[in-house]
Amino acid sequence: MRNSFINKRFANDGVYNVTIYIIAANIIVYLLYVFNVSIKGVPIVNYLALTPLYVIKRLYLWQFITYMFVCPYPSVFTFCIVMLVMLSFGYALERQIGSLEFLTYYLSIGIFSAICSFITYIIAGHLRTYIASPWSVMLAVEFLFAMCNPYARVMFFFFIPMRAPIAVLVIFAMELIFGIAPIFGGRALNAVWLYAILGAWIYTSLRMRMRPLNFWKNLFTPPSR
Repeated sequence: MRNSFINKRFANDGVYNVTIYIIAANIIVYLLYVFNVSIKGVPIVNYLALTPLYVIKRLYLWQFITYMFVCPYPSVFTFCIVMLVMLSFGYALERQIGSLEFLTYYLSIGIFSAICSFITYIIAGHLRTYIASPWSVMLAVEFLFAMCNPYARVMFFFFIPMRAPIAVLVIFAMELIFGIAPIFGGRALNAVWLYAILGAWIYTSLRMRMRPLNFWKNLFTPPSR
């Protein structure tokens, strides 16, 4: 299994600074959104955010990727905070696991979350509910960062010092509270956050041969004497 296709490590092929390119893509899409750029009178965000109806009837399959670069928050301040989080955690994690691994992780989680949300909202009948969330994949980035750096301390909400794994658990708990109840009520954003965590769990288990269950369980287990 060590040499299987799933676990094979990427060779160093000169790919660097993936985090910067991801942030740049988010900025470009955000500017298109802010300046209300449209194609044939239709806002460009309608082409980029994942909408089940458009995928089914118009075959906008690229939306399974582009949705993760569409920030649903019009506030410049909120957008900058999201990008700052991405720069802080993403850049550090990329240096640890490698640029290609980071890119594969980022895109895999994003596509997995999109597919799961797509199926969920088809079942729930919310075909016109659009999904746009760079934050969902960033939550998965924080998940892996915490597993790779269990004793790292971060500033939760930028002013509360907290261990990285604890911060991730708090964020996940918040999404669990505010996300599960409205899943079938049209709030795709919360659902995609939850699926991102599930995708991160599967990826780290299969691809990286980590043990998320043991990691998070041992986080609260006192050391044996």
